Amino acid sequence: MHDSLGQNLSIIKNRALLATRTSGIPAPTAEHLQAIERIVTDAIDETRNLAHNLRPAHIEQVGLTASLQELIREVSQSSEIRFERRVENVDGVFNHDATTNVYRIAQEALNNLIKHSRAQEAVITIERDLHSVHIRIADDGVGFDPARAMEQRGLGLTSISERVRMLGGHLDIQSAPGNGAQLNIDLPIAETAADPVSAVEI
Repeated sequence: MHDSLGQNLSIIKNRALLATRTSGIPAPTAEHLQAIERIVTDAIDETRNLAHNLRPAHIEQVGLTASLQELIREVSQSSEIRFERRVENVDGVFNHDATTNVYRIAQEALNNLIKHSRAQEAVITIERDLHSVHIRIADDGVGFDPARAMEQRGLGLTSISERVRMLGGHLDIQSAPGNGAQLNIDLPIAETAADPVSAVEI
C-alpha cells in the first residue's frame, strides 16, 4: 500500500512543485499549487504512519520468532554491517496487537541502525525469561545524542518509545556522538505465557 500509494502521492507533490516554478503563473494559482504540495506532503506522512501500523502477514503464517529472524537476515543482507545475533523463541508470548508492536520496534530500530549508524559491527539479542522479553541492539557506529534525537519528529526513536510505552515496557538508550549506540528494551510478558524454550541461533 505504502509503495504504490506513496509513489503516486510523491508524483503529485513533485508535479505541483514543478508547476510553482513555472514563470509567469498568476499569484493565486501559485498559492493553490503550494497548498496542494503541503496537503500531499501531509497525506504521504499519514500513509506512511498507516502502513507502519499494519500487521505483517508473515507473522500469522510463521510466527513472531521466525519473522524476527527473517527481518534480521534481510537487514544483514542489505548492509555491509557485520551482525552477531541471537533470537530466543518468543512465539505465544504476546497478544495480537502486542506482537505487531514488538515486530515494528525491532524493524524500526534496525532500519535506524543501517540508515544512520555508519557502523561496522552490530549485536542483536532477543532473549526471554519468566517475566520479560529483552531486546538489545548495539553498534559501533557514529552514535548520537539520545535527548536531542527523541525531540525530533518522525517515525524513529519516538515511534519505538511510544510502542514500548504501549506494551508497558522500558526503553534505555545509551549513546553519545562518536561512541556507538545501544538500545535496551524490556517488555513484560503475561504470567500465563508458556515456559521459555531454547534459543534459536541464526
